[in-house]
Amino acid sequence: MAETQPIPNILIADDHAIIRTGMKYLHRMHFNISVTHEADSCSGLMEQLKLHPFTHVVLDLQPVDCNVIDILGKISAQYPQLAILIYSMAPVEIFGKRLINMGVSGFLSKQENETEVVKALQGAAGFFFG
Repeated sequence: MAETQPIPNILIADDHAIIRTGMKYLHRMHFNISVTHEADSCSGLMEQLKLHPFTHVVLDLQPVDCNVIDILGKISAQYPQLAILIYSMAPVEIFGKRLINMGVSGFLSKQENETEVVKALQGAAGFFFG
């Protein structure tokens, strides 16, 4: 009997509403997953993490009220099974490897096209089920 994967519970955390809307659209169109949780700040992110058992977070590197690098250790310690994809305008050459070493599942530039975003969500880093 094949083992079934749990349904992902995803949080989109970005201070730009259009990014959150676009990510939810990609999840729905490419993976048939309805993402219902959002945060527009680090404080909102931390509150959502307390309230819901998320499996995945798509996270901007620099929301309005913090730098994620400053809180990443706390998030990883409190939620060690949480898969985190950083989706940022920051250069991957500067931040990508550092953040992977800090425990994120992947780093993706907001300049990538839809195909690359979908690949990252499915990705080799195991970010997405399927």
